[in-house]
Amino acid sequence: MSSFHRWREAEEQIVAHRLVEHVGRVRHALVAVLLLVLVAAPAASSAGTEPFPAWASPAELDAFLQEQHRELHLPGLAVTVLLDGEVYLEAAYGEAAPGGPPVTPDTPFVLGSTSKQFTGLAVQQLVADGRLALDAPVRTVLPELGGGAWSGVTVRHLLAHRSGLTEEDGLGQWGLGEVPGSIQEEVGRLAEVTPAAGPGERFEYSNANYDLLGGVVERVTGQSFESALQELVASPLGLEATTTDLDLARERGLAAGHYTVLRRWNVEMPGPLPPGAAPSGFITSTARDLTRLLQAHLDGGSGLDDAVLAAARDPVGEVVDRVDYGSGWLLLPFWELAEGPEARDEAQLPTVLEHHGDTTRSMSTIAMVPEHGLGVVVLTNTGRGTHQTLQPRLWEELLHTLVGTAAPQRDQDLLLAATPVLMVLLPLAQTGSLVWLVRTRSVRPGRSSGRTGRAAVVVAGLLTAVASLLALEVVPARLEAGLLDTQWWLHAPDLAVSIALVLLLALATLAVLVGAAAGRVRRRGTDEAHTIPSAGR
Repeated sequence: MSSFHRWREAEEQIVAHRLVEHVGRVRHALVAVLLLVLVAAPAASSAGTEPFPAWASPAELDAFLQEQHRELHLPGLAVTVLLDGEVYLEAAYGEAAPGGPPVTPDTPFVLGSTSKQFTGLAVQQLVADGRLALDAPVRTVLPELGGGAWSGVTVRHLLAHRSGLTEEDGLGQWGLGEVPGSIQEEVGRLAEVTPAAGPGERFEYSNANYDLLGGVVERVTGQSFESALQELVASPLGLEATTTDLDLARERGLAAGHYTVLRRWNVEMPGPLPPGAAPSGFITSTARDLTRLLQAHLDGGSGLDDAVLAAARDPVGEVVDRVDYGSGWLLLPFWELAEGPEARDEAQLPTVLEHHGDTTRSMSTIAMVPEHGLGVVVLTNTGRGTHQTLQPRLWEELLHTLVGTAAPQRDQDLLLAATPVLMVLLPLAQTGSLVWLVRTRSVRPGRSSGRTGRAAVVVAGLLTAVASLLALEVVPARLEAGLLDTQWWLHAPDLAVSIALVLLLALATLAVLVGAAAGRVRRRGTDEAHTIPSAGR
């Protein structure tokens, strides 16, 4: 996903980072160790010992999470770890709102794209009931999609993000303009979109796929998505707080969304919560409910048929080599078992199923390793903003801590690291140079130092060039979004304010420089007019 959209959706960034991290490593050094782990883990588990070497204790995990909560400036954080399907750690840190109640395992959070696995479960339940077929054309349920490019798109294609819809198609509800007020209105909006690729041709992550699946659920059941969610998924699993009803979630203490200004100060700040995007990103839930969901997947025995849960875990399409997509789950090797520069053979690694969400003001991750009864839930009420590596860093380092392996050294992006400083210092430097430039221009002729004036022009010109390059080239290239795209304004308001100031100051500086140049031309013309007649006398 693009740099900007990775602030909202962490899935592809984490997959790509982990692929790059491991693809070039030597595999032979730890294969024997891995085989020992795989052989010994089931026996150790049955004997009540750790399933992994150096399995972190609850106290060690708590210390790690407290450190991350502090260092990453997370306003609130809720984490659950399951081992052999049982709660191994249940922890909560910080506040659900400024000065408000503390975060608990029962605090609801807006999930972001972790919502997709609930929508996937609803679809799989309808399939199990014989009310829907995975390979049925979607237009048989949503006839407004019509024929043409939509004629071959199936429910399976939507589940696998292989419908041909693009990432941008799924982001129409995330800006500042008018957004669809319901799932069916979003279906109508997407009916006007022509898929950019043929059905099944390629994977491209798009919220639009799961919003359409929400529309399918409504049409097949004849109910609202919320009612269908409760009937098909939440009630059978015993989930007490999982809902798309934001008013109900607020009554239950929904964690207030925050933004970390300059990556340091948390400020309560609203973000977009479009109703039409509920199936793809705006279901709310708690750490306790998500724990029950994981336990149902790991141990079975819930009110939801085990076959339905298994179908939701099965791959429905490939993402990239060694990574598949299920019904709202990424399936990939558990690379965090690798230690040091060598990597274990991916074919020998157990599979981890995970998904990540980022709604601009909240983040979530849910994951499980069925082979070892391992489950992890992470919820926090802030978005990443300009801190692109926040969620991958927290998640990957948590997994490495869990299994007792060393997290790899992350390459430092100097520009991203300097962003908070640049957002403050560049406008201040521009302001200072502009004041200096104006003062040198306003000094009476004969008293102003020509050298000082030239220095002011050079400094102001250089700062204007640097600011313009950053604002008009570097930032749009990093965001892969134009300056007029309001979506990134919502994601990083401090960056948006800084860019606006930078451009205004650059324009003001240019105006002064142009005015000064015009003044010099006029004075030169006046001097020439006075000197020519005297030369002729």
